[in-house]
Amino acid sequence: MKYYNGLQYSNDYKICYGEEMNKSIKEAILHPNTEVIDMEAFYHAYSLEKVVAKCNLKTIGISAFDGCDALKEIIIDSPNEIKIRKDALYGTQIEKFVCTGNIKNGWELERLKFCAKHIELVQYDQIDFDIFFSETDERTNIEYLKIATKNYEFENFICFDDNPNYLGAYPQGRKEAKVYVPKNIEIIEERTFLNNDFIEEIYISENLKQTKGVIFENLKNLKFVKIDSKDFVADEDIFERCPNLEKVLLTKEAYEKNEKIFGSNKKYKVMDIDYIISKYSSMKDINNAYKEMIAR
Repeated sequence: MKYYNGLQYSNDYKICYGEEMNKSIKEAILHPNTEVIDMEAFYHAYSLEKVVAKCNLKTIGISAFDGCDALKEIIIDSPNEIKIRKDALYGTQIEKFVCTGNIKNGWELERLKFCAKHIELVQYDQIDFDIFFSETDERTNIEYLKIATKNYEFENFICFDDNPNYLGAYPQGRKEAKVYVPKNIEIIEERTFLNNDFIEEIYISENLKQTKGVIFENLKNLKFVKIDSKDFVADEDIFERCPNLEKVLLTKEAYEKNEKIFGSNKKYKVMDIDYIISKYSSMKDINNAYKEMIAR
């Protein structure tokens, strides 16, 4: 048995057995040779607040951090594929999780979505991203989400199918009143903007081509949406349970292509961007023009 920073190890330091019986360590810094965090290594380590694994980590064992009530941060810097075993994170309230290794069985990370505020994953390409998002009315706490696949890096605006033009999710806990969708986005997936209580305005560029289903759902404070695209096509009303939505600004071309959807709605005002720009010269006048209902 060997020891390093108060933790017990195998003789070659490849297996970390956790701390001794007093369970008083607040920050666990693993040995650089560590490959395995053993089963129940930190089981009910009530004082543990942070884990730093800058090593060759490959496995986090069953119930490794089970019951670590105070654990708030895990930083893993490993070049390897990492397996997170069953209940490894059970009972934790981790707020920040960063991992550079390719996580093999990420379903265990689903435990983080209602407690974590900050998640960064690199080489992450084998799991559905939607494990980080709630499909019920219970909002997740994630404020910052960064995911890097083999080909792309997505920050907060999470794209599906490794396609940088196909937007699929936005953090439900992100506290941004004004959201500007990246200009490269051409398709927006159903329920991309879901259960976020902080968004008030959304701006979408001229490159949008398609929306799939209801893309804005249960956004309690959403008031205004501007879509600059002339080409986008919606297959149904893109808003649901947005009780404070007042105005949607569209191009004339987009309105005409989607008139059956937007023309029949009685929930919010739909306005013509080109008409407003041609009629009003200053931004002050344009803002005042939002009171008008143009495209009807």
